[in-house]
Formats: sequence, C-alpha cells, structure tokens
Amino acid sequence: MTSSEIRYAIFTSLMRYLYTDEMELENDEDRLDLLVLANLYSVESLKKLIEDDLMQSLDFENVSCLFALADTANALNLRRKCLHFITGTQSTLINPPNQPQQEPPNQSPCWLVVLIHFNSWSLRVFV
Repeated sequence: MTSSEIRYAIFTSLMRYLYTDEMELENDEDRLDLLVLANLYSVESLKKLIEDDLMQSLDFENVSCLFALADTANALNLRRKCLHFITGTQSTLINPPNQPQQEPPNQSPCWLVVLIHFNSWSLRVFV
C-alpha cells in the first residue's frame, strides 16, 4: 500500500486512533484497510485491536480472505487463528453444514492462497 492508495477515511481513522485510542470504522472493508495501514506504520496496539476484532468474526465465509490479509498485514495472531480454524474444520470447510456439495468450496481467489499456504505448511510439519 502506498500513500496514494490510502483512502482519506482510513487515514483519518488512523489519526483518530493515535490521538484518542479509539477506533471508529464504518464497515468491514475499512477494518481490513486499517489493519494494513497499521502494519505499514507499525502501530502494534491498533493492529492487535483490529486482529482481536476480526478473530471474533471469523467464520466459513471470511476465513480464506482473512488468512490472506493476515499475511499481507503481518498479523501473526490472526494468521494462527485462521490456520487453527482451517485445520480444525477442514472437512466442514469443504462441505459447509446445511449446504449442498459444491466445488470448489468457495469461488473466492483467497481460497487458492489458503490452499497453497496450508499445503506448504502441512509439508513442513509432516515431512
């Protein structure tokens, strides 16, 4: 992320947090952008706050994109939580409850990132 890619609302949220220790965001996309910005400027307390918030909302729908974002934003706790979620529910991720069989489990390109990371992680652990 370069300075020209930072939206005004996100930069304002960062400044507000630095001066007040309060985080006010309009939507989930803003939280994700603010996490990347907090990483860029090494605002660890804000990163932790956003990571904790995102970990509370982790589910089948967002785990793949949050995992990819965790790598981008160097959010290690979020990354660990996503991996734990994936490994603990891998059969359910392929066939989510109360839904018909589907291939692939999610059309999101984030799934490719998760599968690549998960497979390389598995190889390191089990080989």
